[in-house]
Amino acid sequence: MLLELLQETAVAPTSSQQARQHLRALGLRPTRQRVEMFLLMHSLGATHFGASDMHQWLLKRGNPVALATVYNNLKEFVEAGLLRRVSFSSAQAIFDTNIKPHHHIIDSSGLIIDTDAVDYVLKKNFPNRYGQEIVCVEITITVRSPDLHGAGKADRNGDE
Repeated sequence: MLLELLQETAVAPTSSQQARQHLRALGLRPTRQRVEMFLLMHSLGATHFGASDMHQWLLKRGNPVALATVYNNLKEFVEAGLLRRVSFSSAQAIFDTNIKPHHHIIDSSGLIIDTDAVDYVLKKNFPNRYGQEIVCVEITITVRSPDLHGAGKADRNGDE
């Protein structure tokens, strides 16, 4: 409830003080690293990233932090409902700043794109033989991009 209220009423934090308030409201101690990560996540908008991406971004912003600290804080952000951890075929954990129910399209280049939910069709047509209720549906669509530097160009236009 508190998280939903923060998401609906709060403007994205732009200062360290606002970030500290948000973190405290979620029961997280506002350490320097957490505040920096929180501000960075909000500056990125809706996106997907790995812990190593977050680590590199923090280093580039002049915020030295251990990779283990990044992992630990991302785990706490997931537990607090600030992030979603999504699983794809890769071994790397991917974090999603869009915490609302949605699906993903993954391009062969690794680009992850959010797409509108289609779960209403599945929920409507799910054979409810045993009294189950679909709580969440996640669909991942993997696509291959055309090779823009060579062989795939003709195929993109329908030419052989």
